[in-house]
Amino acid sequence: MIIGVDGNEANVEFPVGVSVYTLNLLNYFQSKSSKDIQFIIYLRQSPNTKLPRESEYFKYQVVRGKRLWLTVFLPLRLWMDKLSGKNITVFFSPAHYIPWFSPFKTIVTVHDLSYLFFPNEFLKKDLYQLRNWTKYALKKACHIIAVSKTTKKDIVKEYSVPDEKISVVYNGYDPSTSLRMSNLQTNIKPYFLYVGTIQPRKNLSTLIKAFSRFHAKHPSFKLIIAGKKGWLYDSIFLQVSQMQMTESIIFPGYVSDSEKIKLYQEATAYILPSFYEGFGIPILEAMSHKCPVISSFSSSLPEIGGEACLYFDPNSVNDLLDKMELIISDKTLVKDLIEKGIKRIDSFSWKATGKRTLEVLLPVNNQMKEAQNSLASHPMQTWEWGEARTAMGVEVIKIQSDGKLYQMTIHPIPHTPYSIGYIPRSEMPTQSALTRLHEFGKKNNVIFIKIEPYIPYDESFGPSAFNFQLQRSSHPLFPEWTQTLDLTPSEEELLKKMKPKTRYNIRLAEKKGVVIKEMSTD
Repeated sequence: MIIGVDGNEANVEFPVGVSVYTLNLLNYFQSKSSKDIQFIIYLRQSPNTKLPRESEYFKYQVVRGKRLWLTVFLPLRLWMDKLSGKNITVFFSPAHYIPWFSPFKTIVTVHDLSYLFFPNEFLKKDLYQLRNWTKYALKKACHIIAVSKTTKKDIVKEYSVPDEKISVVYNGYDPSTSLRMSNLQTNIKPYFLYVGTIQPRKNLSTLIKAFSRFHAKHPSFKLIIAGKKGWLYDSIFLQVSQMQMTESIIFPGYVSDSEKIKLYQEATAYILPSFYEGFGIPILEAMSHKCPVISSFSSSLPEIGGEACLYFDPNSVNDLLDKMELIISDKTLVKDLIEKGIKRIDSFSWKATGKRTLEVLLPVNNQMKEAQNSLASHPMQTWEWGEARTAMGVEVIKIQSDGKLYQMTIHPIPHTPYSIGYIPRSEMPTQSALTRLHEFGKKNNVIFIKIEPYIPYDESFGPSAFNFQLQRSSHPLFPEWTQTLDLTPSEEELLKKMKPKTRYNIRLAEKKGVVIKEMSTD
């Protein structure tokens, strides 16, 4: 199958927010690309060096067009691909907008609906596009990904989208980013820190007012507001100037990863005062670098921060001021926030985000899962068992023959090019299935395949009916036969059929306190 992806958000010089999200997904997709799952990444411009490298099954397709790209140029390219026989299974748009009139099924990620709740903070042109193009995407997409439960709830409420059409896939965070040498001078400690886009929706006005009052009592402190300029940022700089705080409130602009890490590590606390966030990655960034977090109690932030944040009312300057005072006066609280923060980030990873996203993008997986489970003769032949073994690093092969499916694990022999195949608890393979297994083994250096079928006991059972040289194993991994006991008779009848020693052991167990409960699958 082929998955198409709009990769433009990741193809930028300074990735932040949605760009970070898209870039990490592309990295995951590239690592999972194969003959069975191929990716075509559509871009307006040639891929930059930050994007993952092309491979045989992970390709970039540059579609030129500065304007009308989603409405004209990309749709034309997709239709040309379809007519040429390049049948894309699903097209994925990581950021609100989908190509118009796409010939392929489309899945879209929606990060937040801030434009509906704070329309005055968006330029008219951008607001029109966000409202109308997102509405079109939500209507036409066959499925929707929301980055938090809060965003999903907002989509359902504001656009009347059925709940079952939306999957929640949390953003991830990579705490392994290494600290490199930084030219950023931070010899201005102590300081509070904000990292994010500079725009009114982030409620920086409240942060600036609270810090102004805090600074009057603690003049040695600074406030660093780091990030690129967003919509209507002028009012924020003007506020700082009018309050005569230009020497105490510092705007370093966009900061690199290494500079950002250094800022987190040396900050007294990270403050996220936003009125609305679809997710809030900076919270996790701060936690991973042992920086205590003060966050507004709004939108998805309590959902992401959990008990590892100190929350305040985003409409109250005094409440934020109180929390800042608390941070510098209560060392026990700070230690507790840092410890909880380190534990909290374990709940989020880009690998988990990529895996869950790919599961949503592969509706064929659900069909295959249902088909395999309908044929499974035992739990060890189910889709879920195969996924569990794969997650443990074991190669799983599925071979289908005569309407039956045989799930086999492959186990390499150390220091050799050979391996062993193992098929647990399957039906007894038919002649044609054995032929396919034999061909697979010859092509893949499998020296033998161990089969432990799940079939009724038969003393006359043997391999003589087959042309292959099957031998009974002297070392089965599981009990060769499974004994079953009919529990429908009364307890007295069951005990009567048992040997005296068995009855004695059961009664002894009851005296020792062993309790037997009747259970059901309900």
